[in-house]
Amino acid sequence: MTDAEKGDAVLSLWANYDKYETINDVVEAIKANPRTVEGWVSQSRRVSPKVKQYVILRTLRNHHVRMLLKYPHSVQEKLAKVIIDRNITASEPGPLRPFLKLYDANSQRDLNEIADEVLGIETVTVPKDKLPPEVLEQINNEKEQLAKVQRIRKKPSKPITKEQARKKLTATRRVAEKRGGKIVAQGLNNIETFRFQRQARLLFRICVQDV
Repeated sequence: MTDAEKGDAVLSLWANYDKYETINDVVEAIKANPRTVEGWVSQSRRVSPKVKQYVILRTLRNHHVRMLLKYPHSVQEKLAKVIIDRNITASEPGPLRPFLKLYDANSQRDLNEIADEVLGIETVTVPKDKLPPEVLEQINNEKEQLAKVQRIRKKPSKPITKEQARKKLTATRRVAEKRGGKIVAQGLNNIETFRFQRQARLLFRICVQDV
């Protein structure tokens, strides 16, 4: 199970069973380290559902996700696509950290150009007046979208409620169903399914073994 899947399982147990009044009650029940569970839940809450599917399908690693959590969902998805397409590995030392550092320095820069730089691939610069009008229009549209993302102010996290957890888990399930994938967290209509029970038991066994 990935960290995001474990976080989904913890939120599912908390949101759908009255005996767990707080997430700490779930932590005690599965006998896990509170800080470890906090990390799982953080990934489940902050990672984009689309990026979460990349992790479940093993096209992204947990370390990739941890590095992407500081970005809005739309940026996570955009960066994740380039990371996967260009095979930007998360090992240390590796190209992932320099890739994100260069993006942070200039978020309007072309991501494939940044990937070329960190991967040691030479790029050729074409003057803007030599580009076709449709390409220039596309570039300007992308710049406007990136500018909007940069204007989003990061608000401090608020404690999540059970209702918010239910909605988030249901949204994640819908994304997974749409893409044909499978997830640990189930919506309210099928929380008693065999898959959920099996994954919850697996999470419990993993946590007990880690104690």
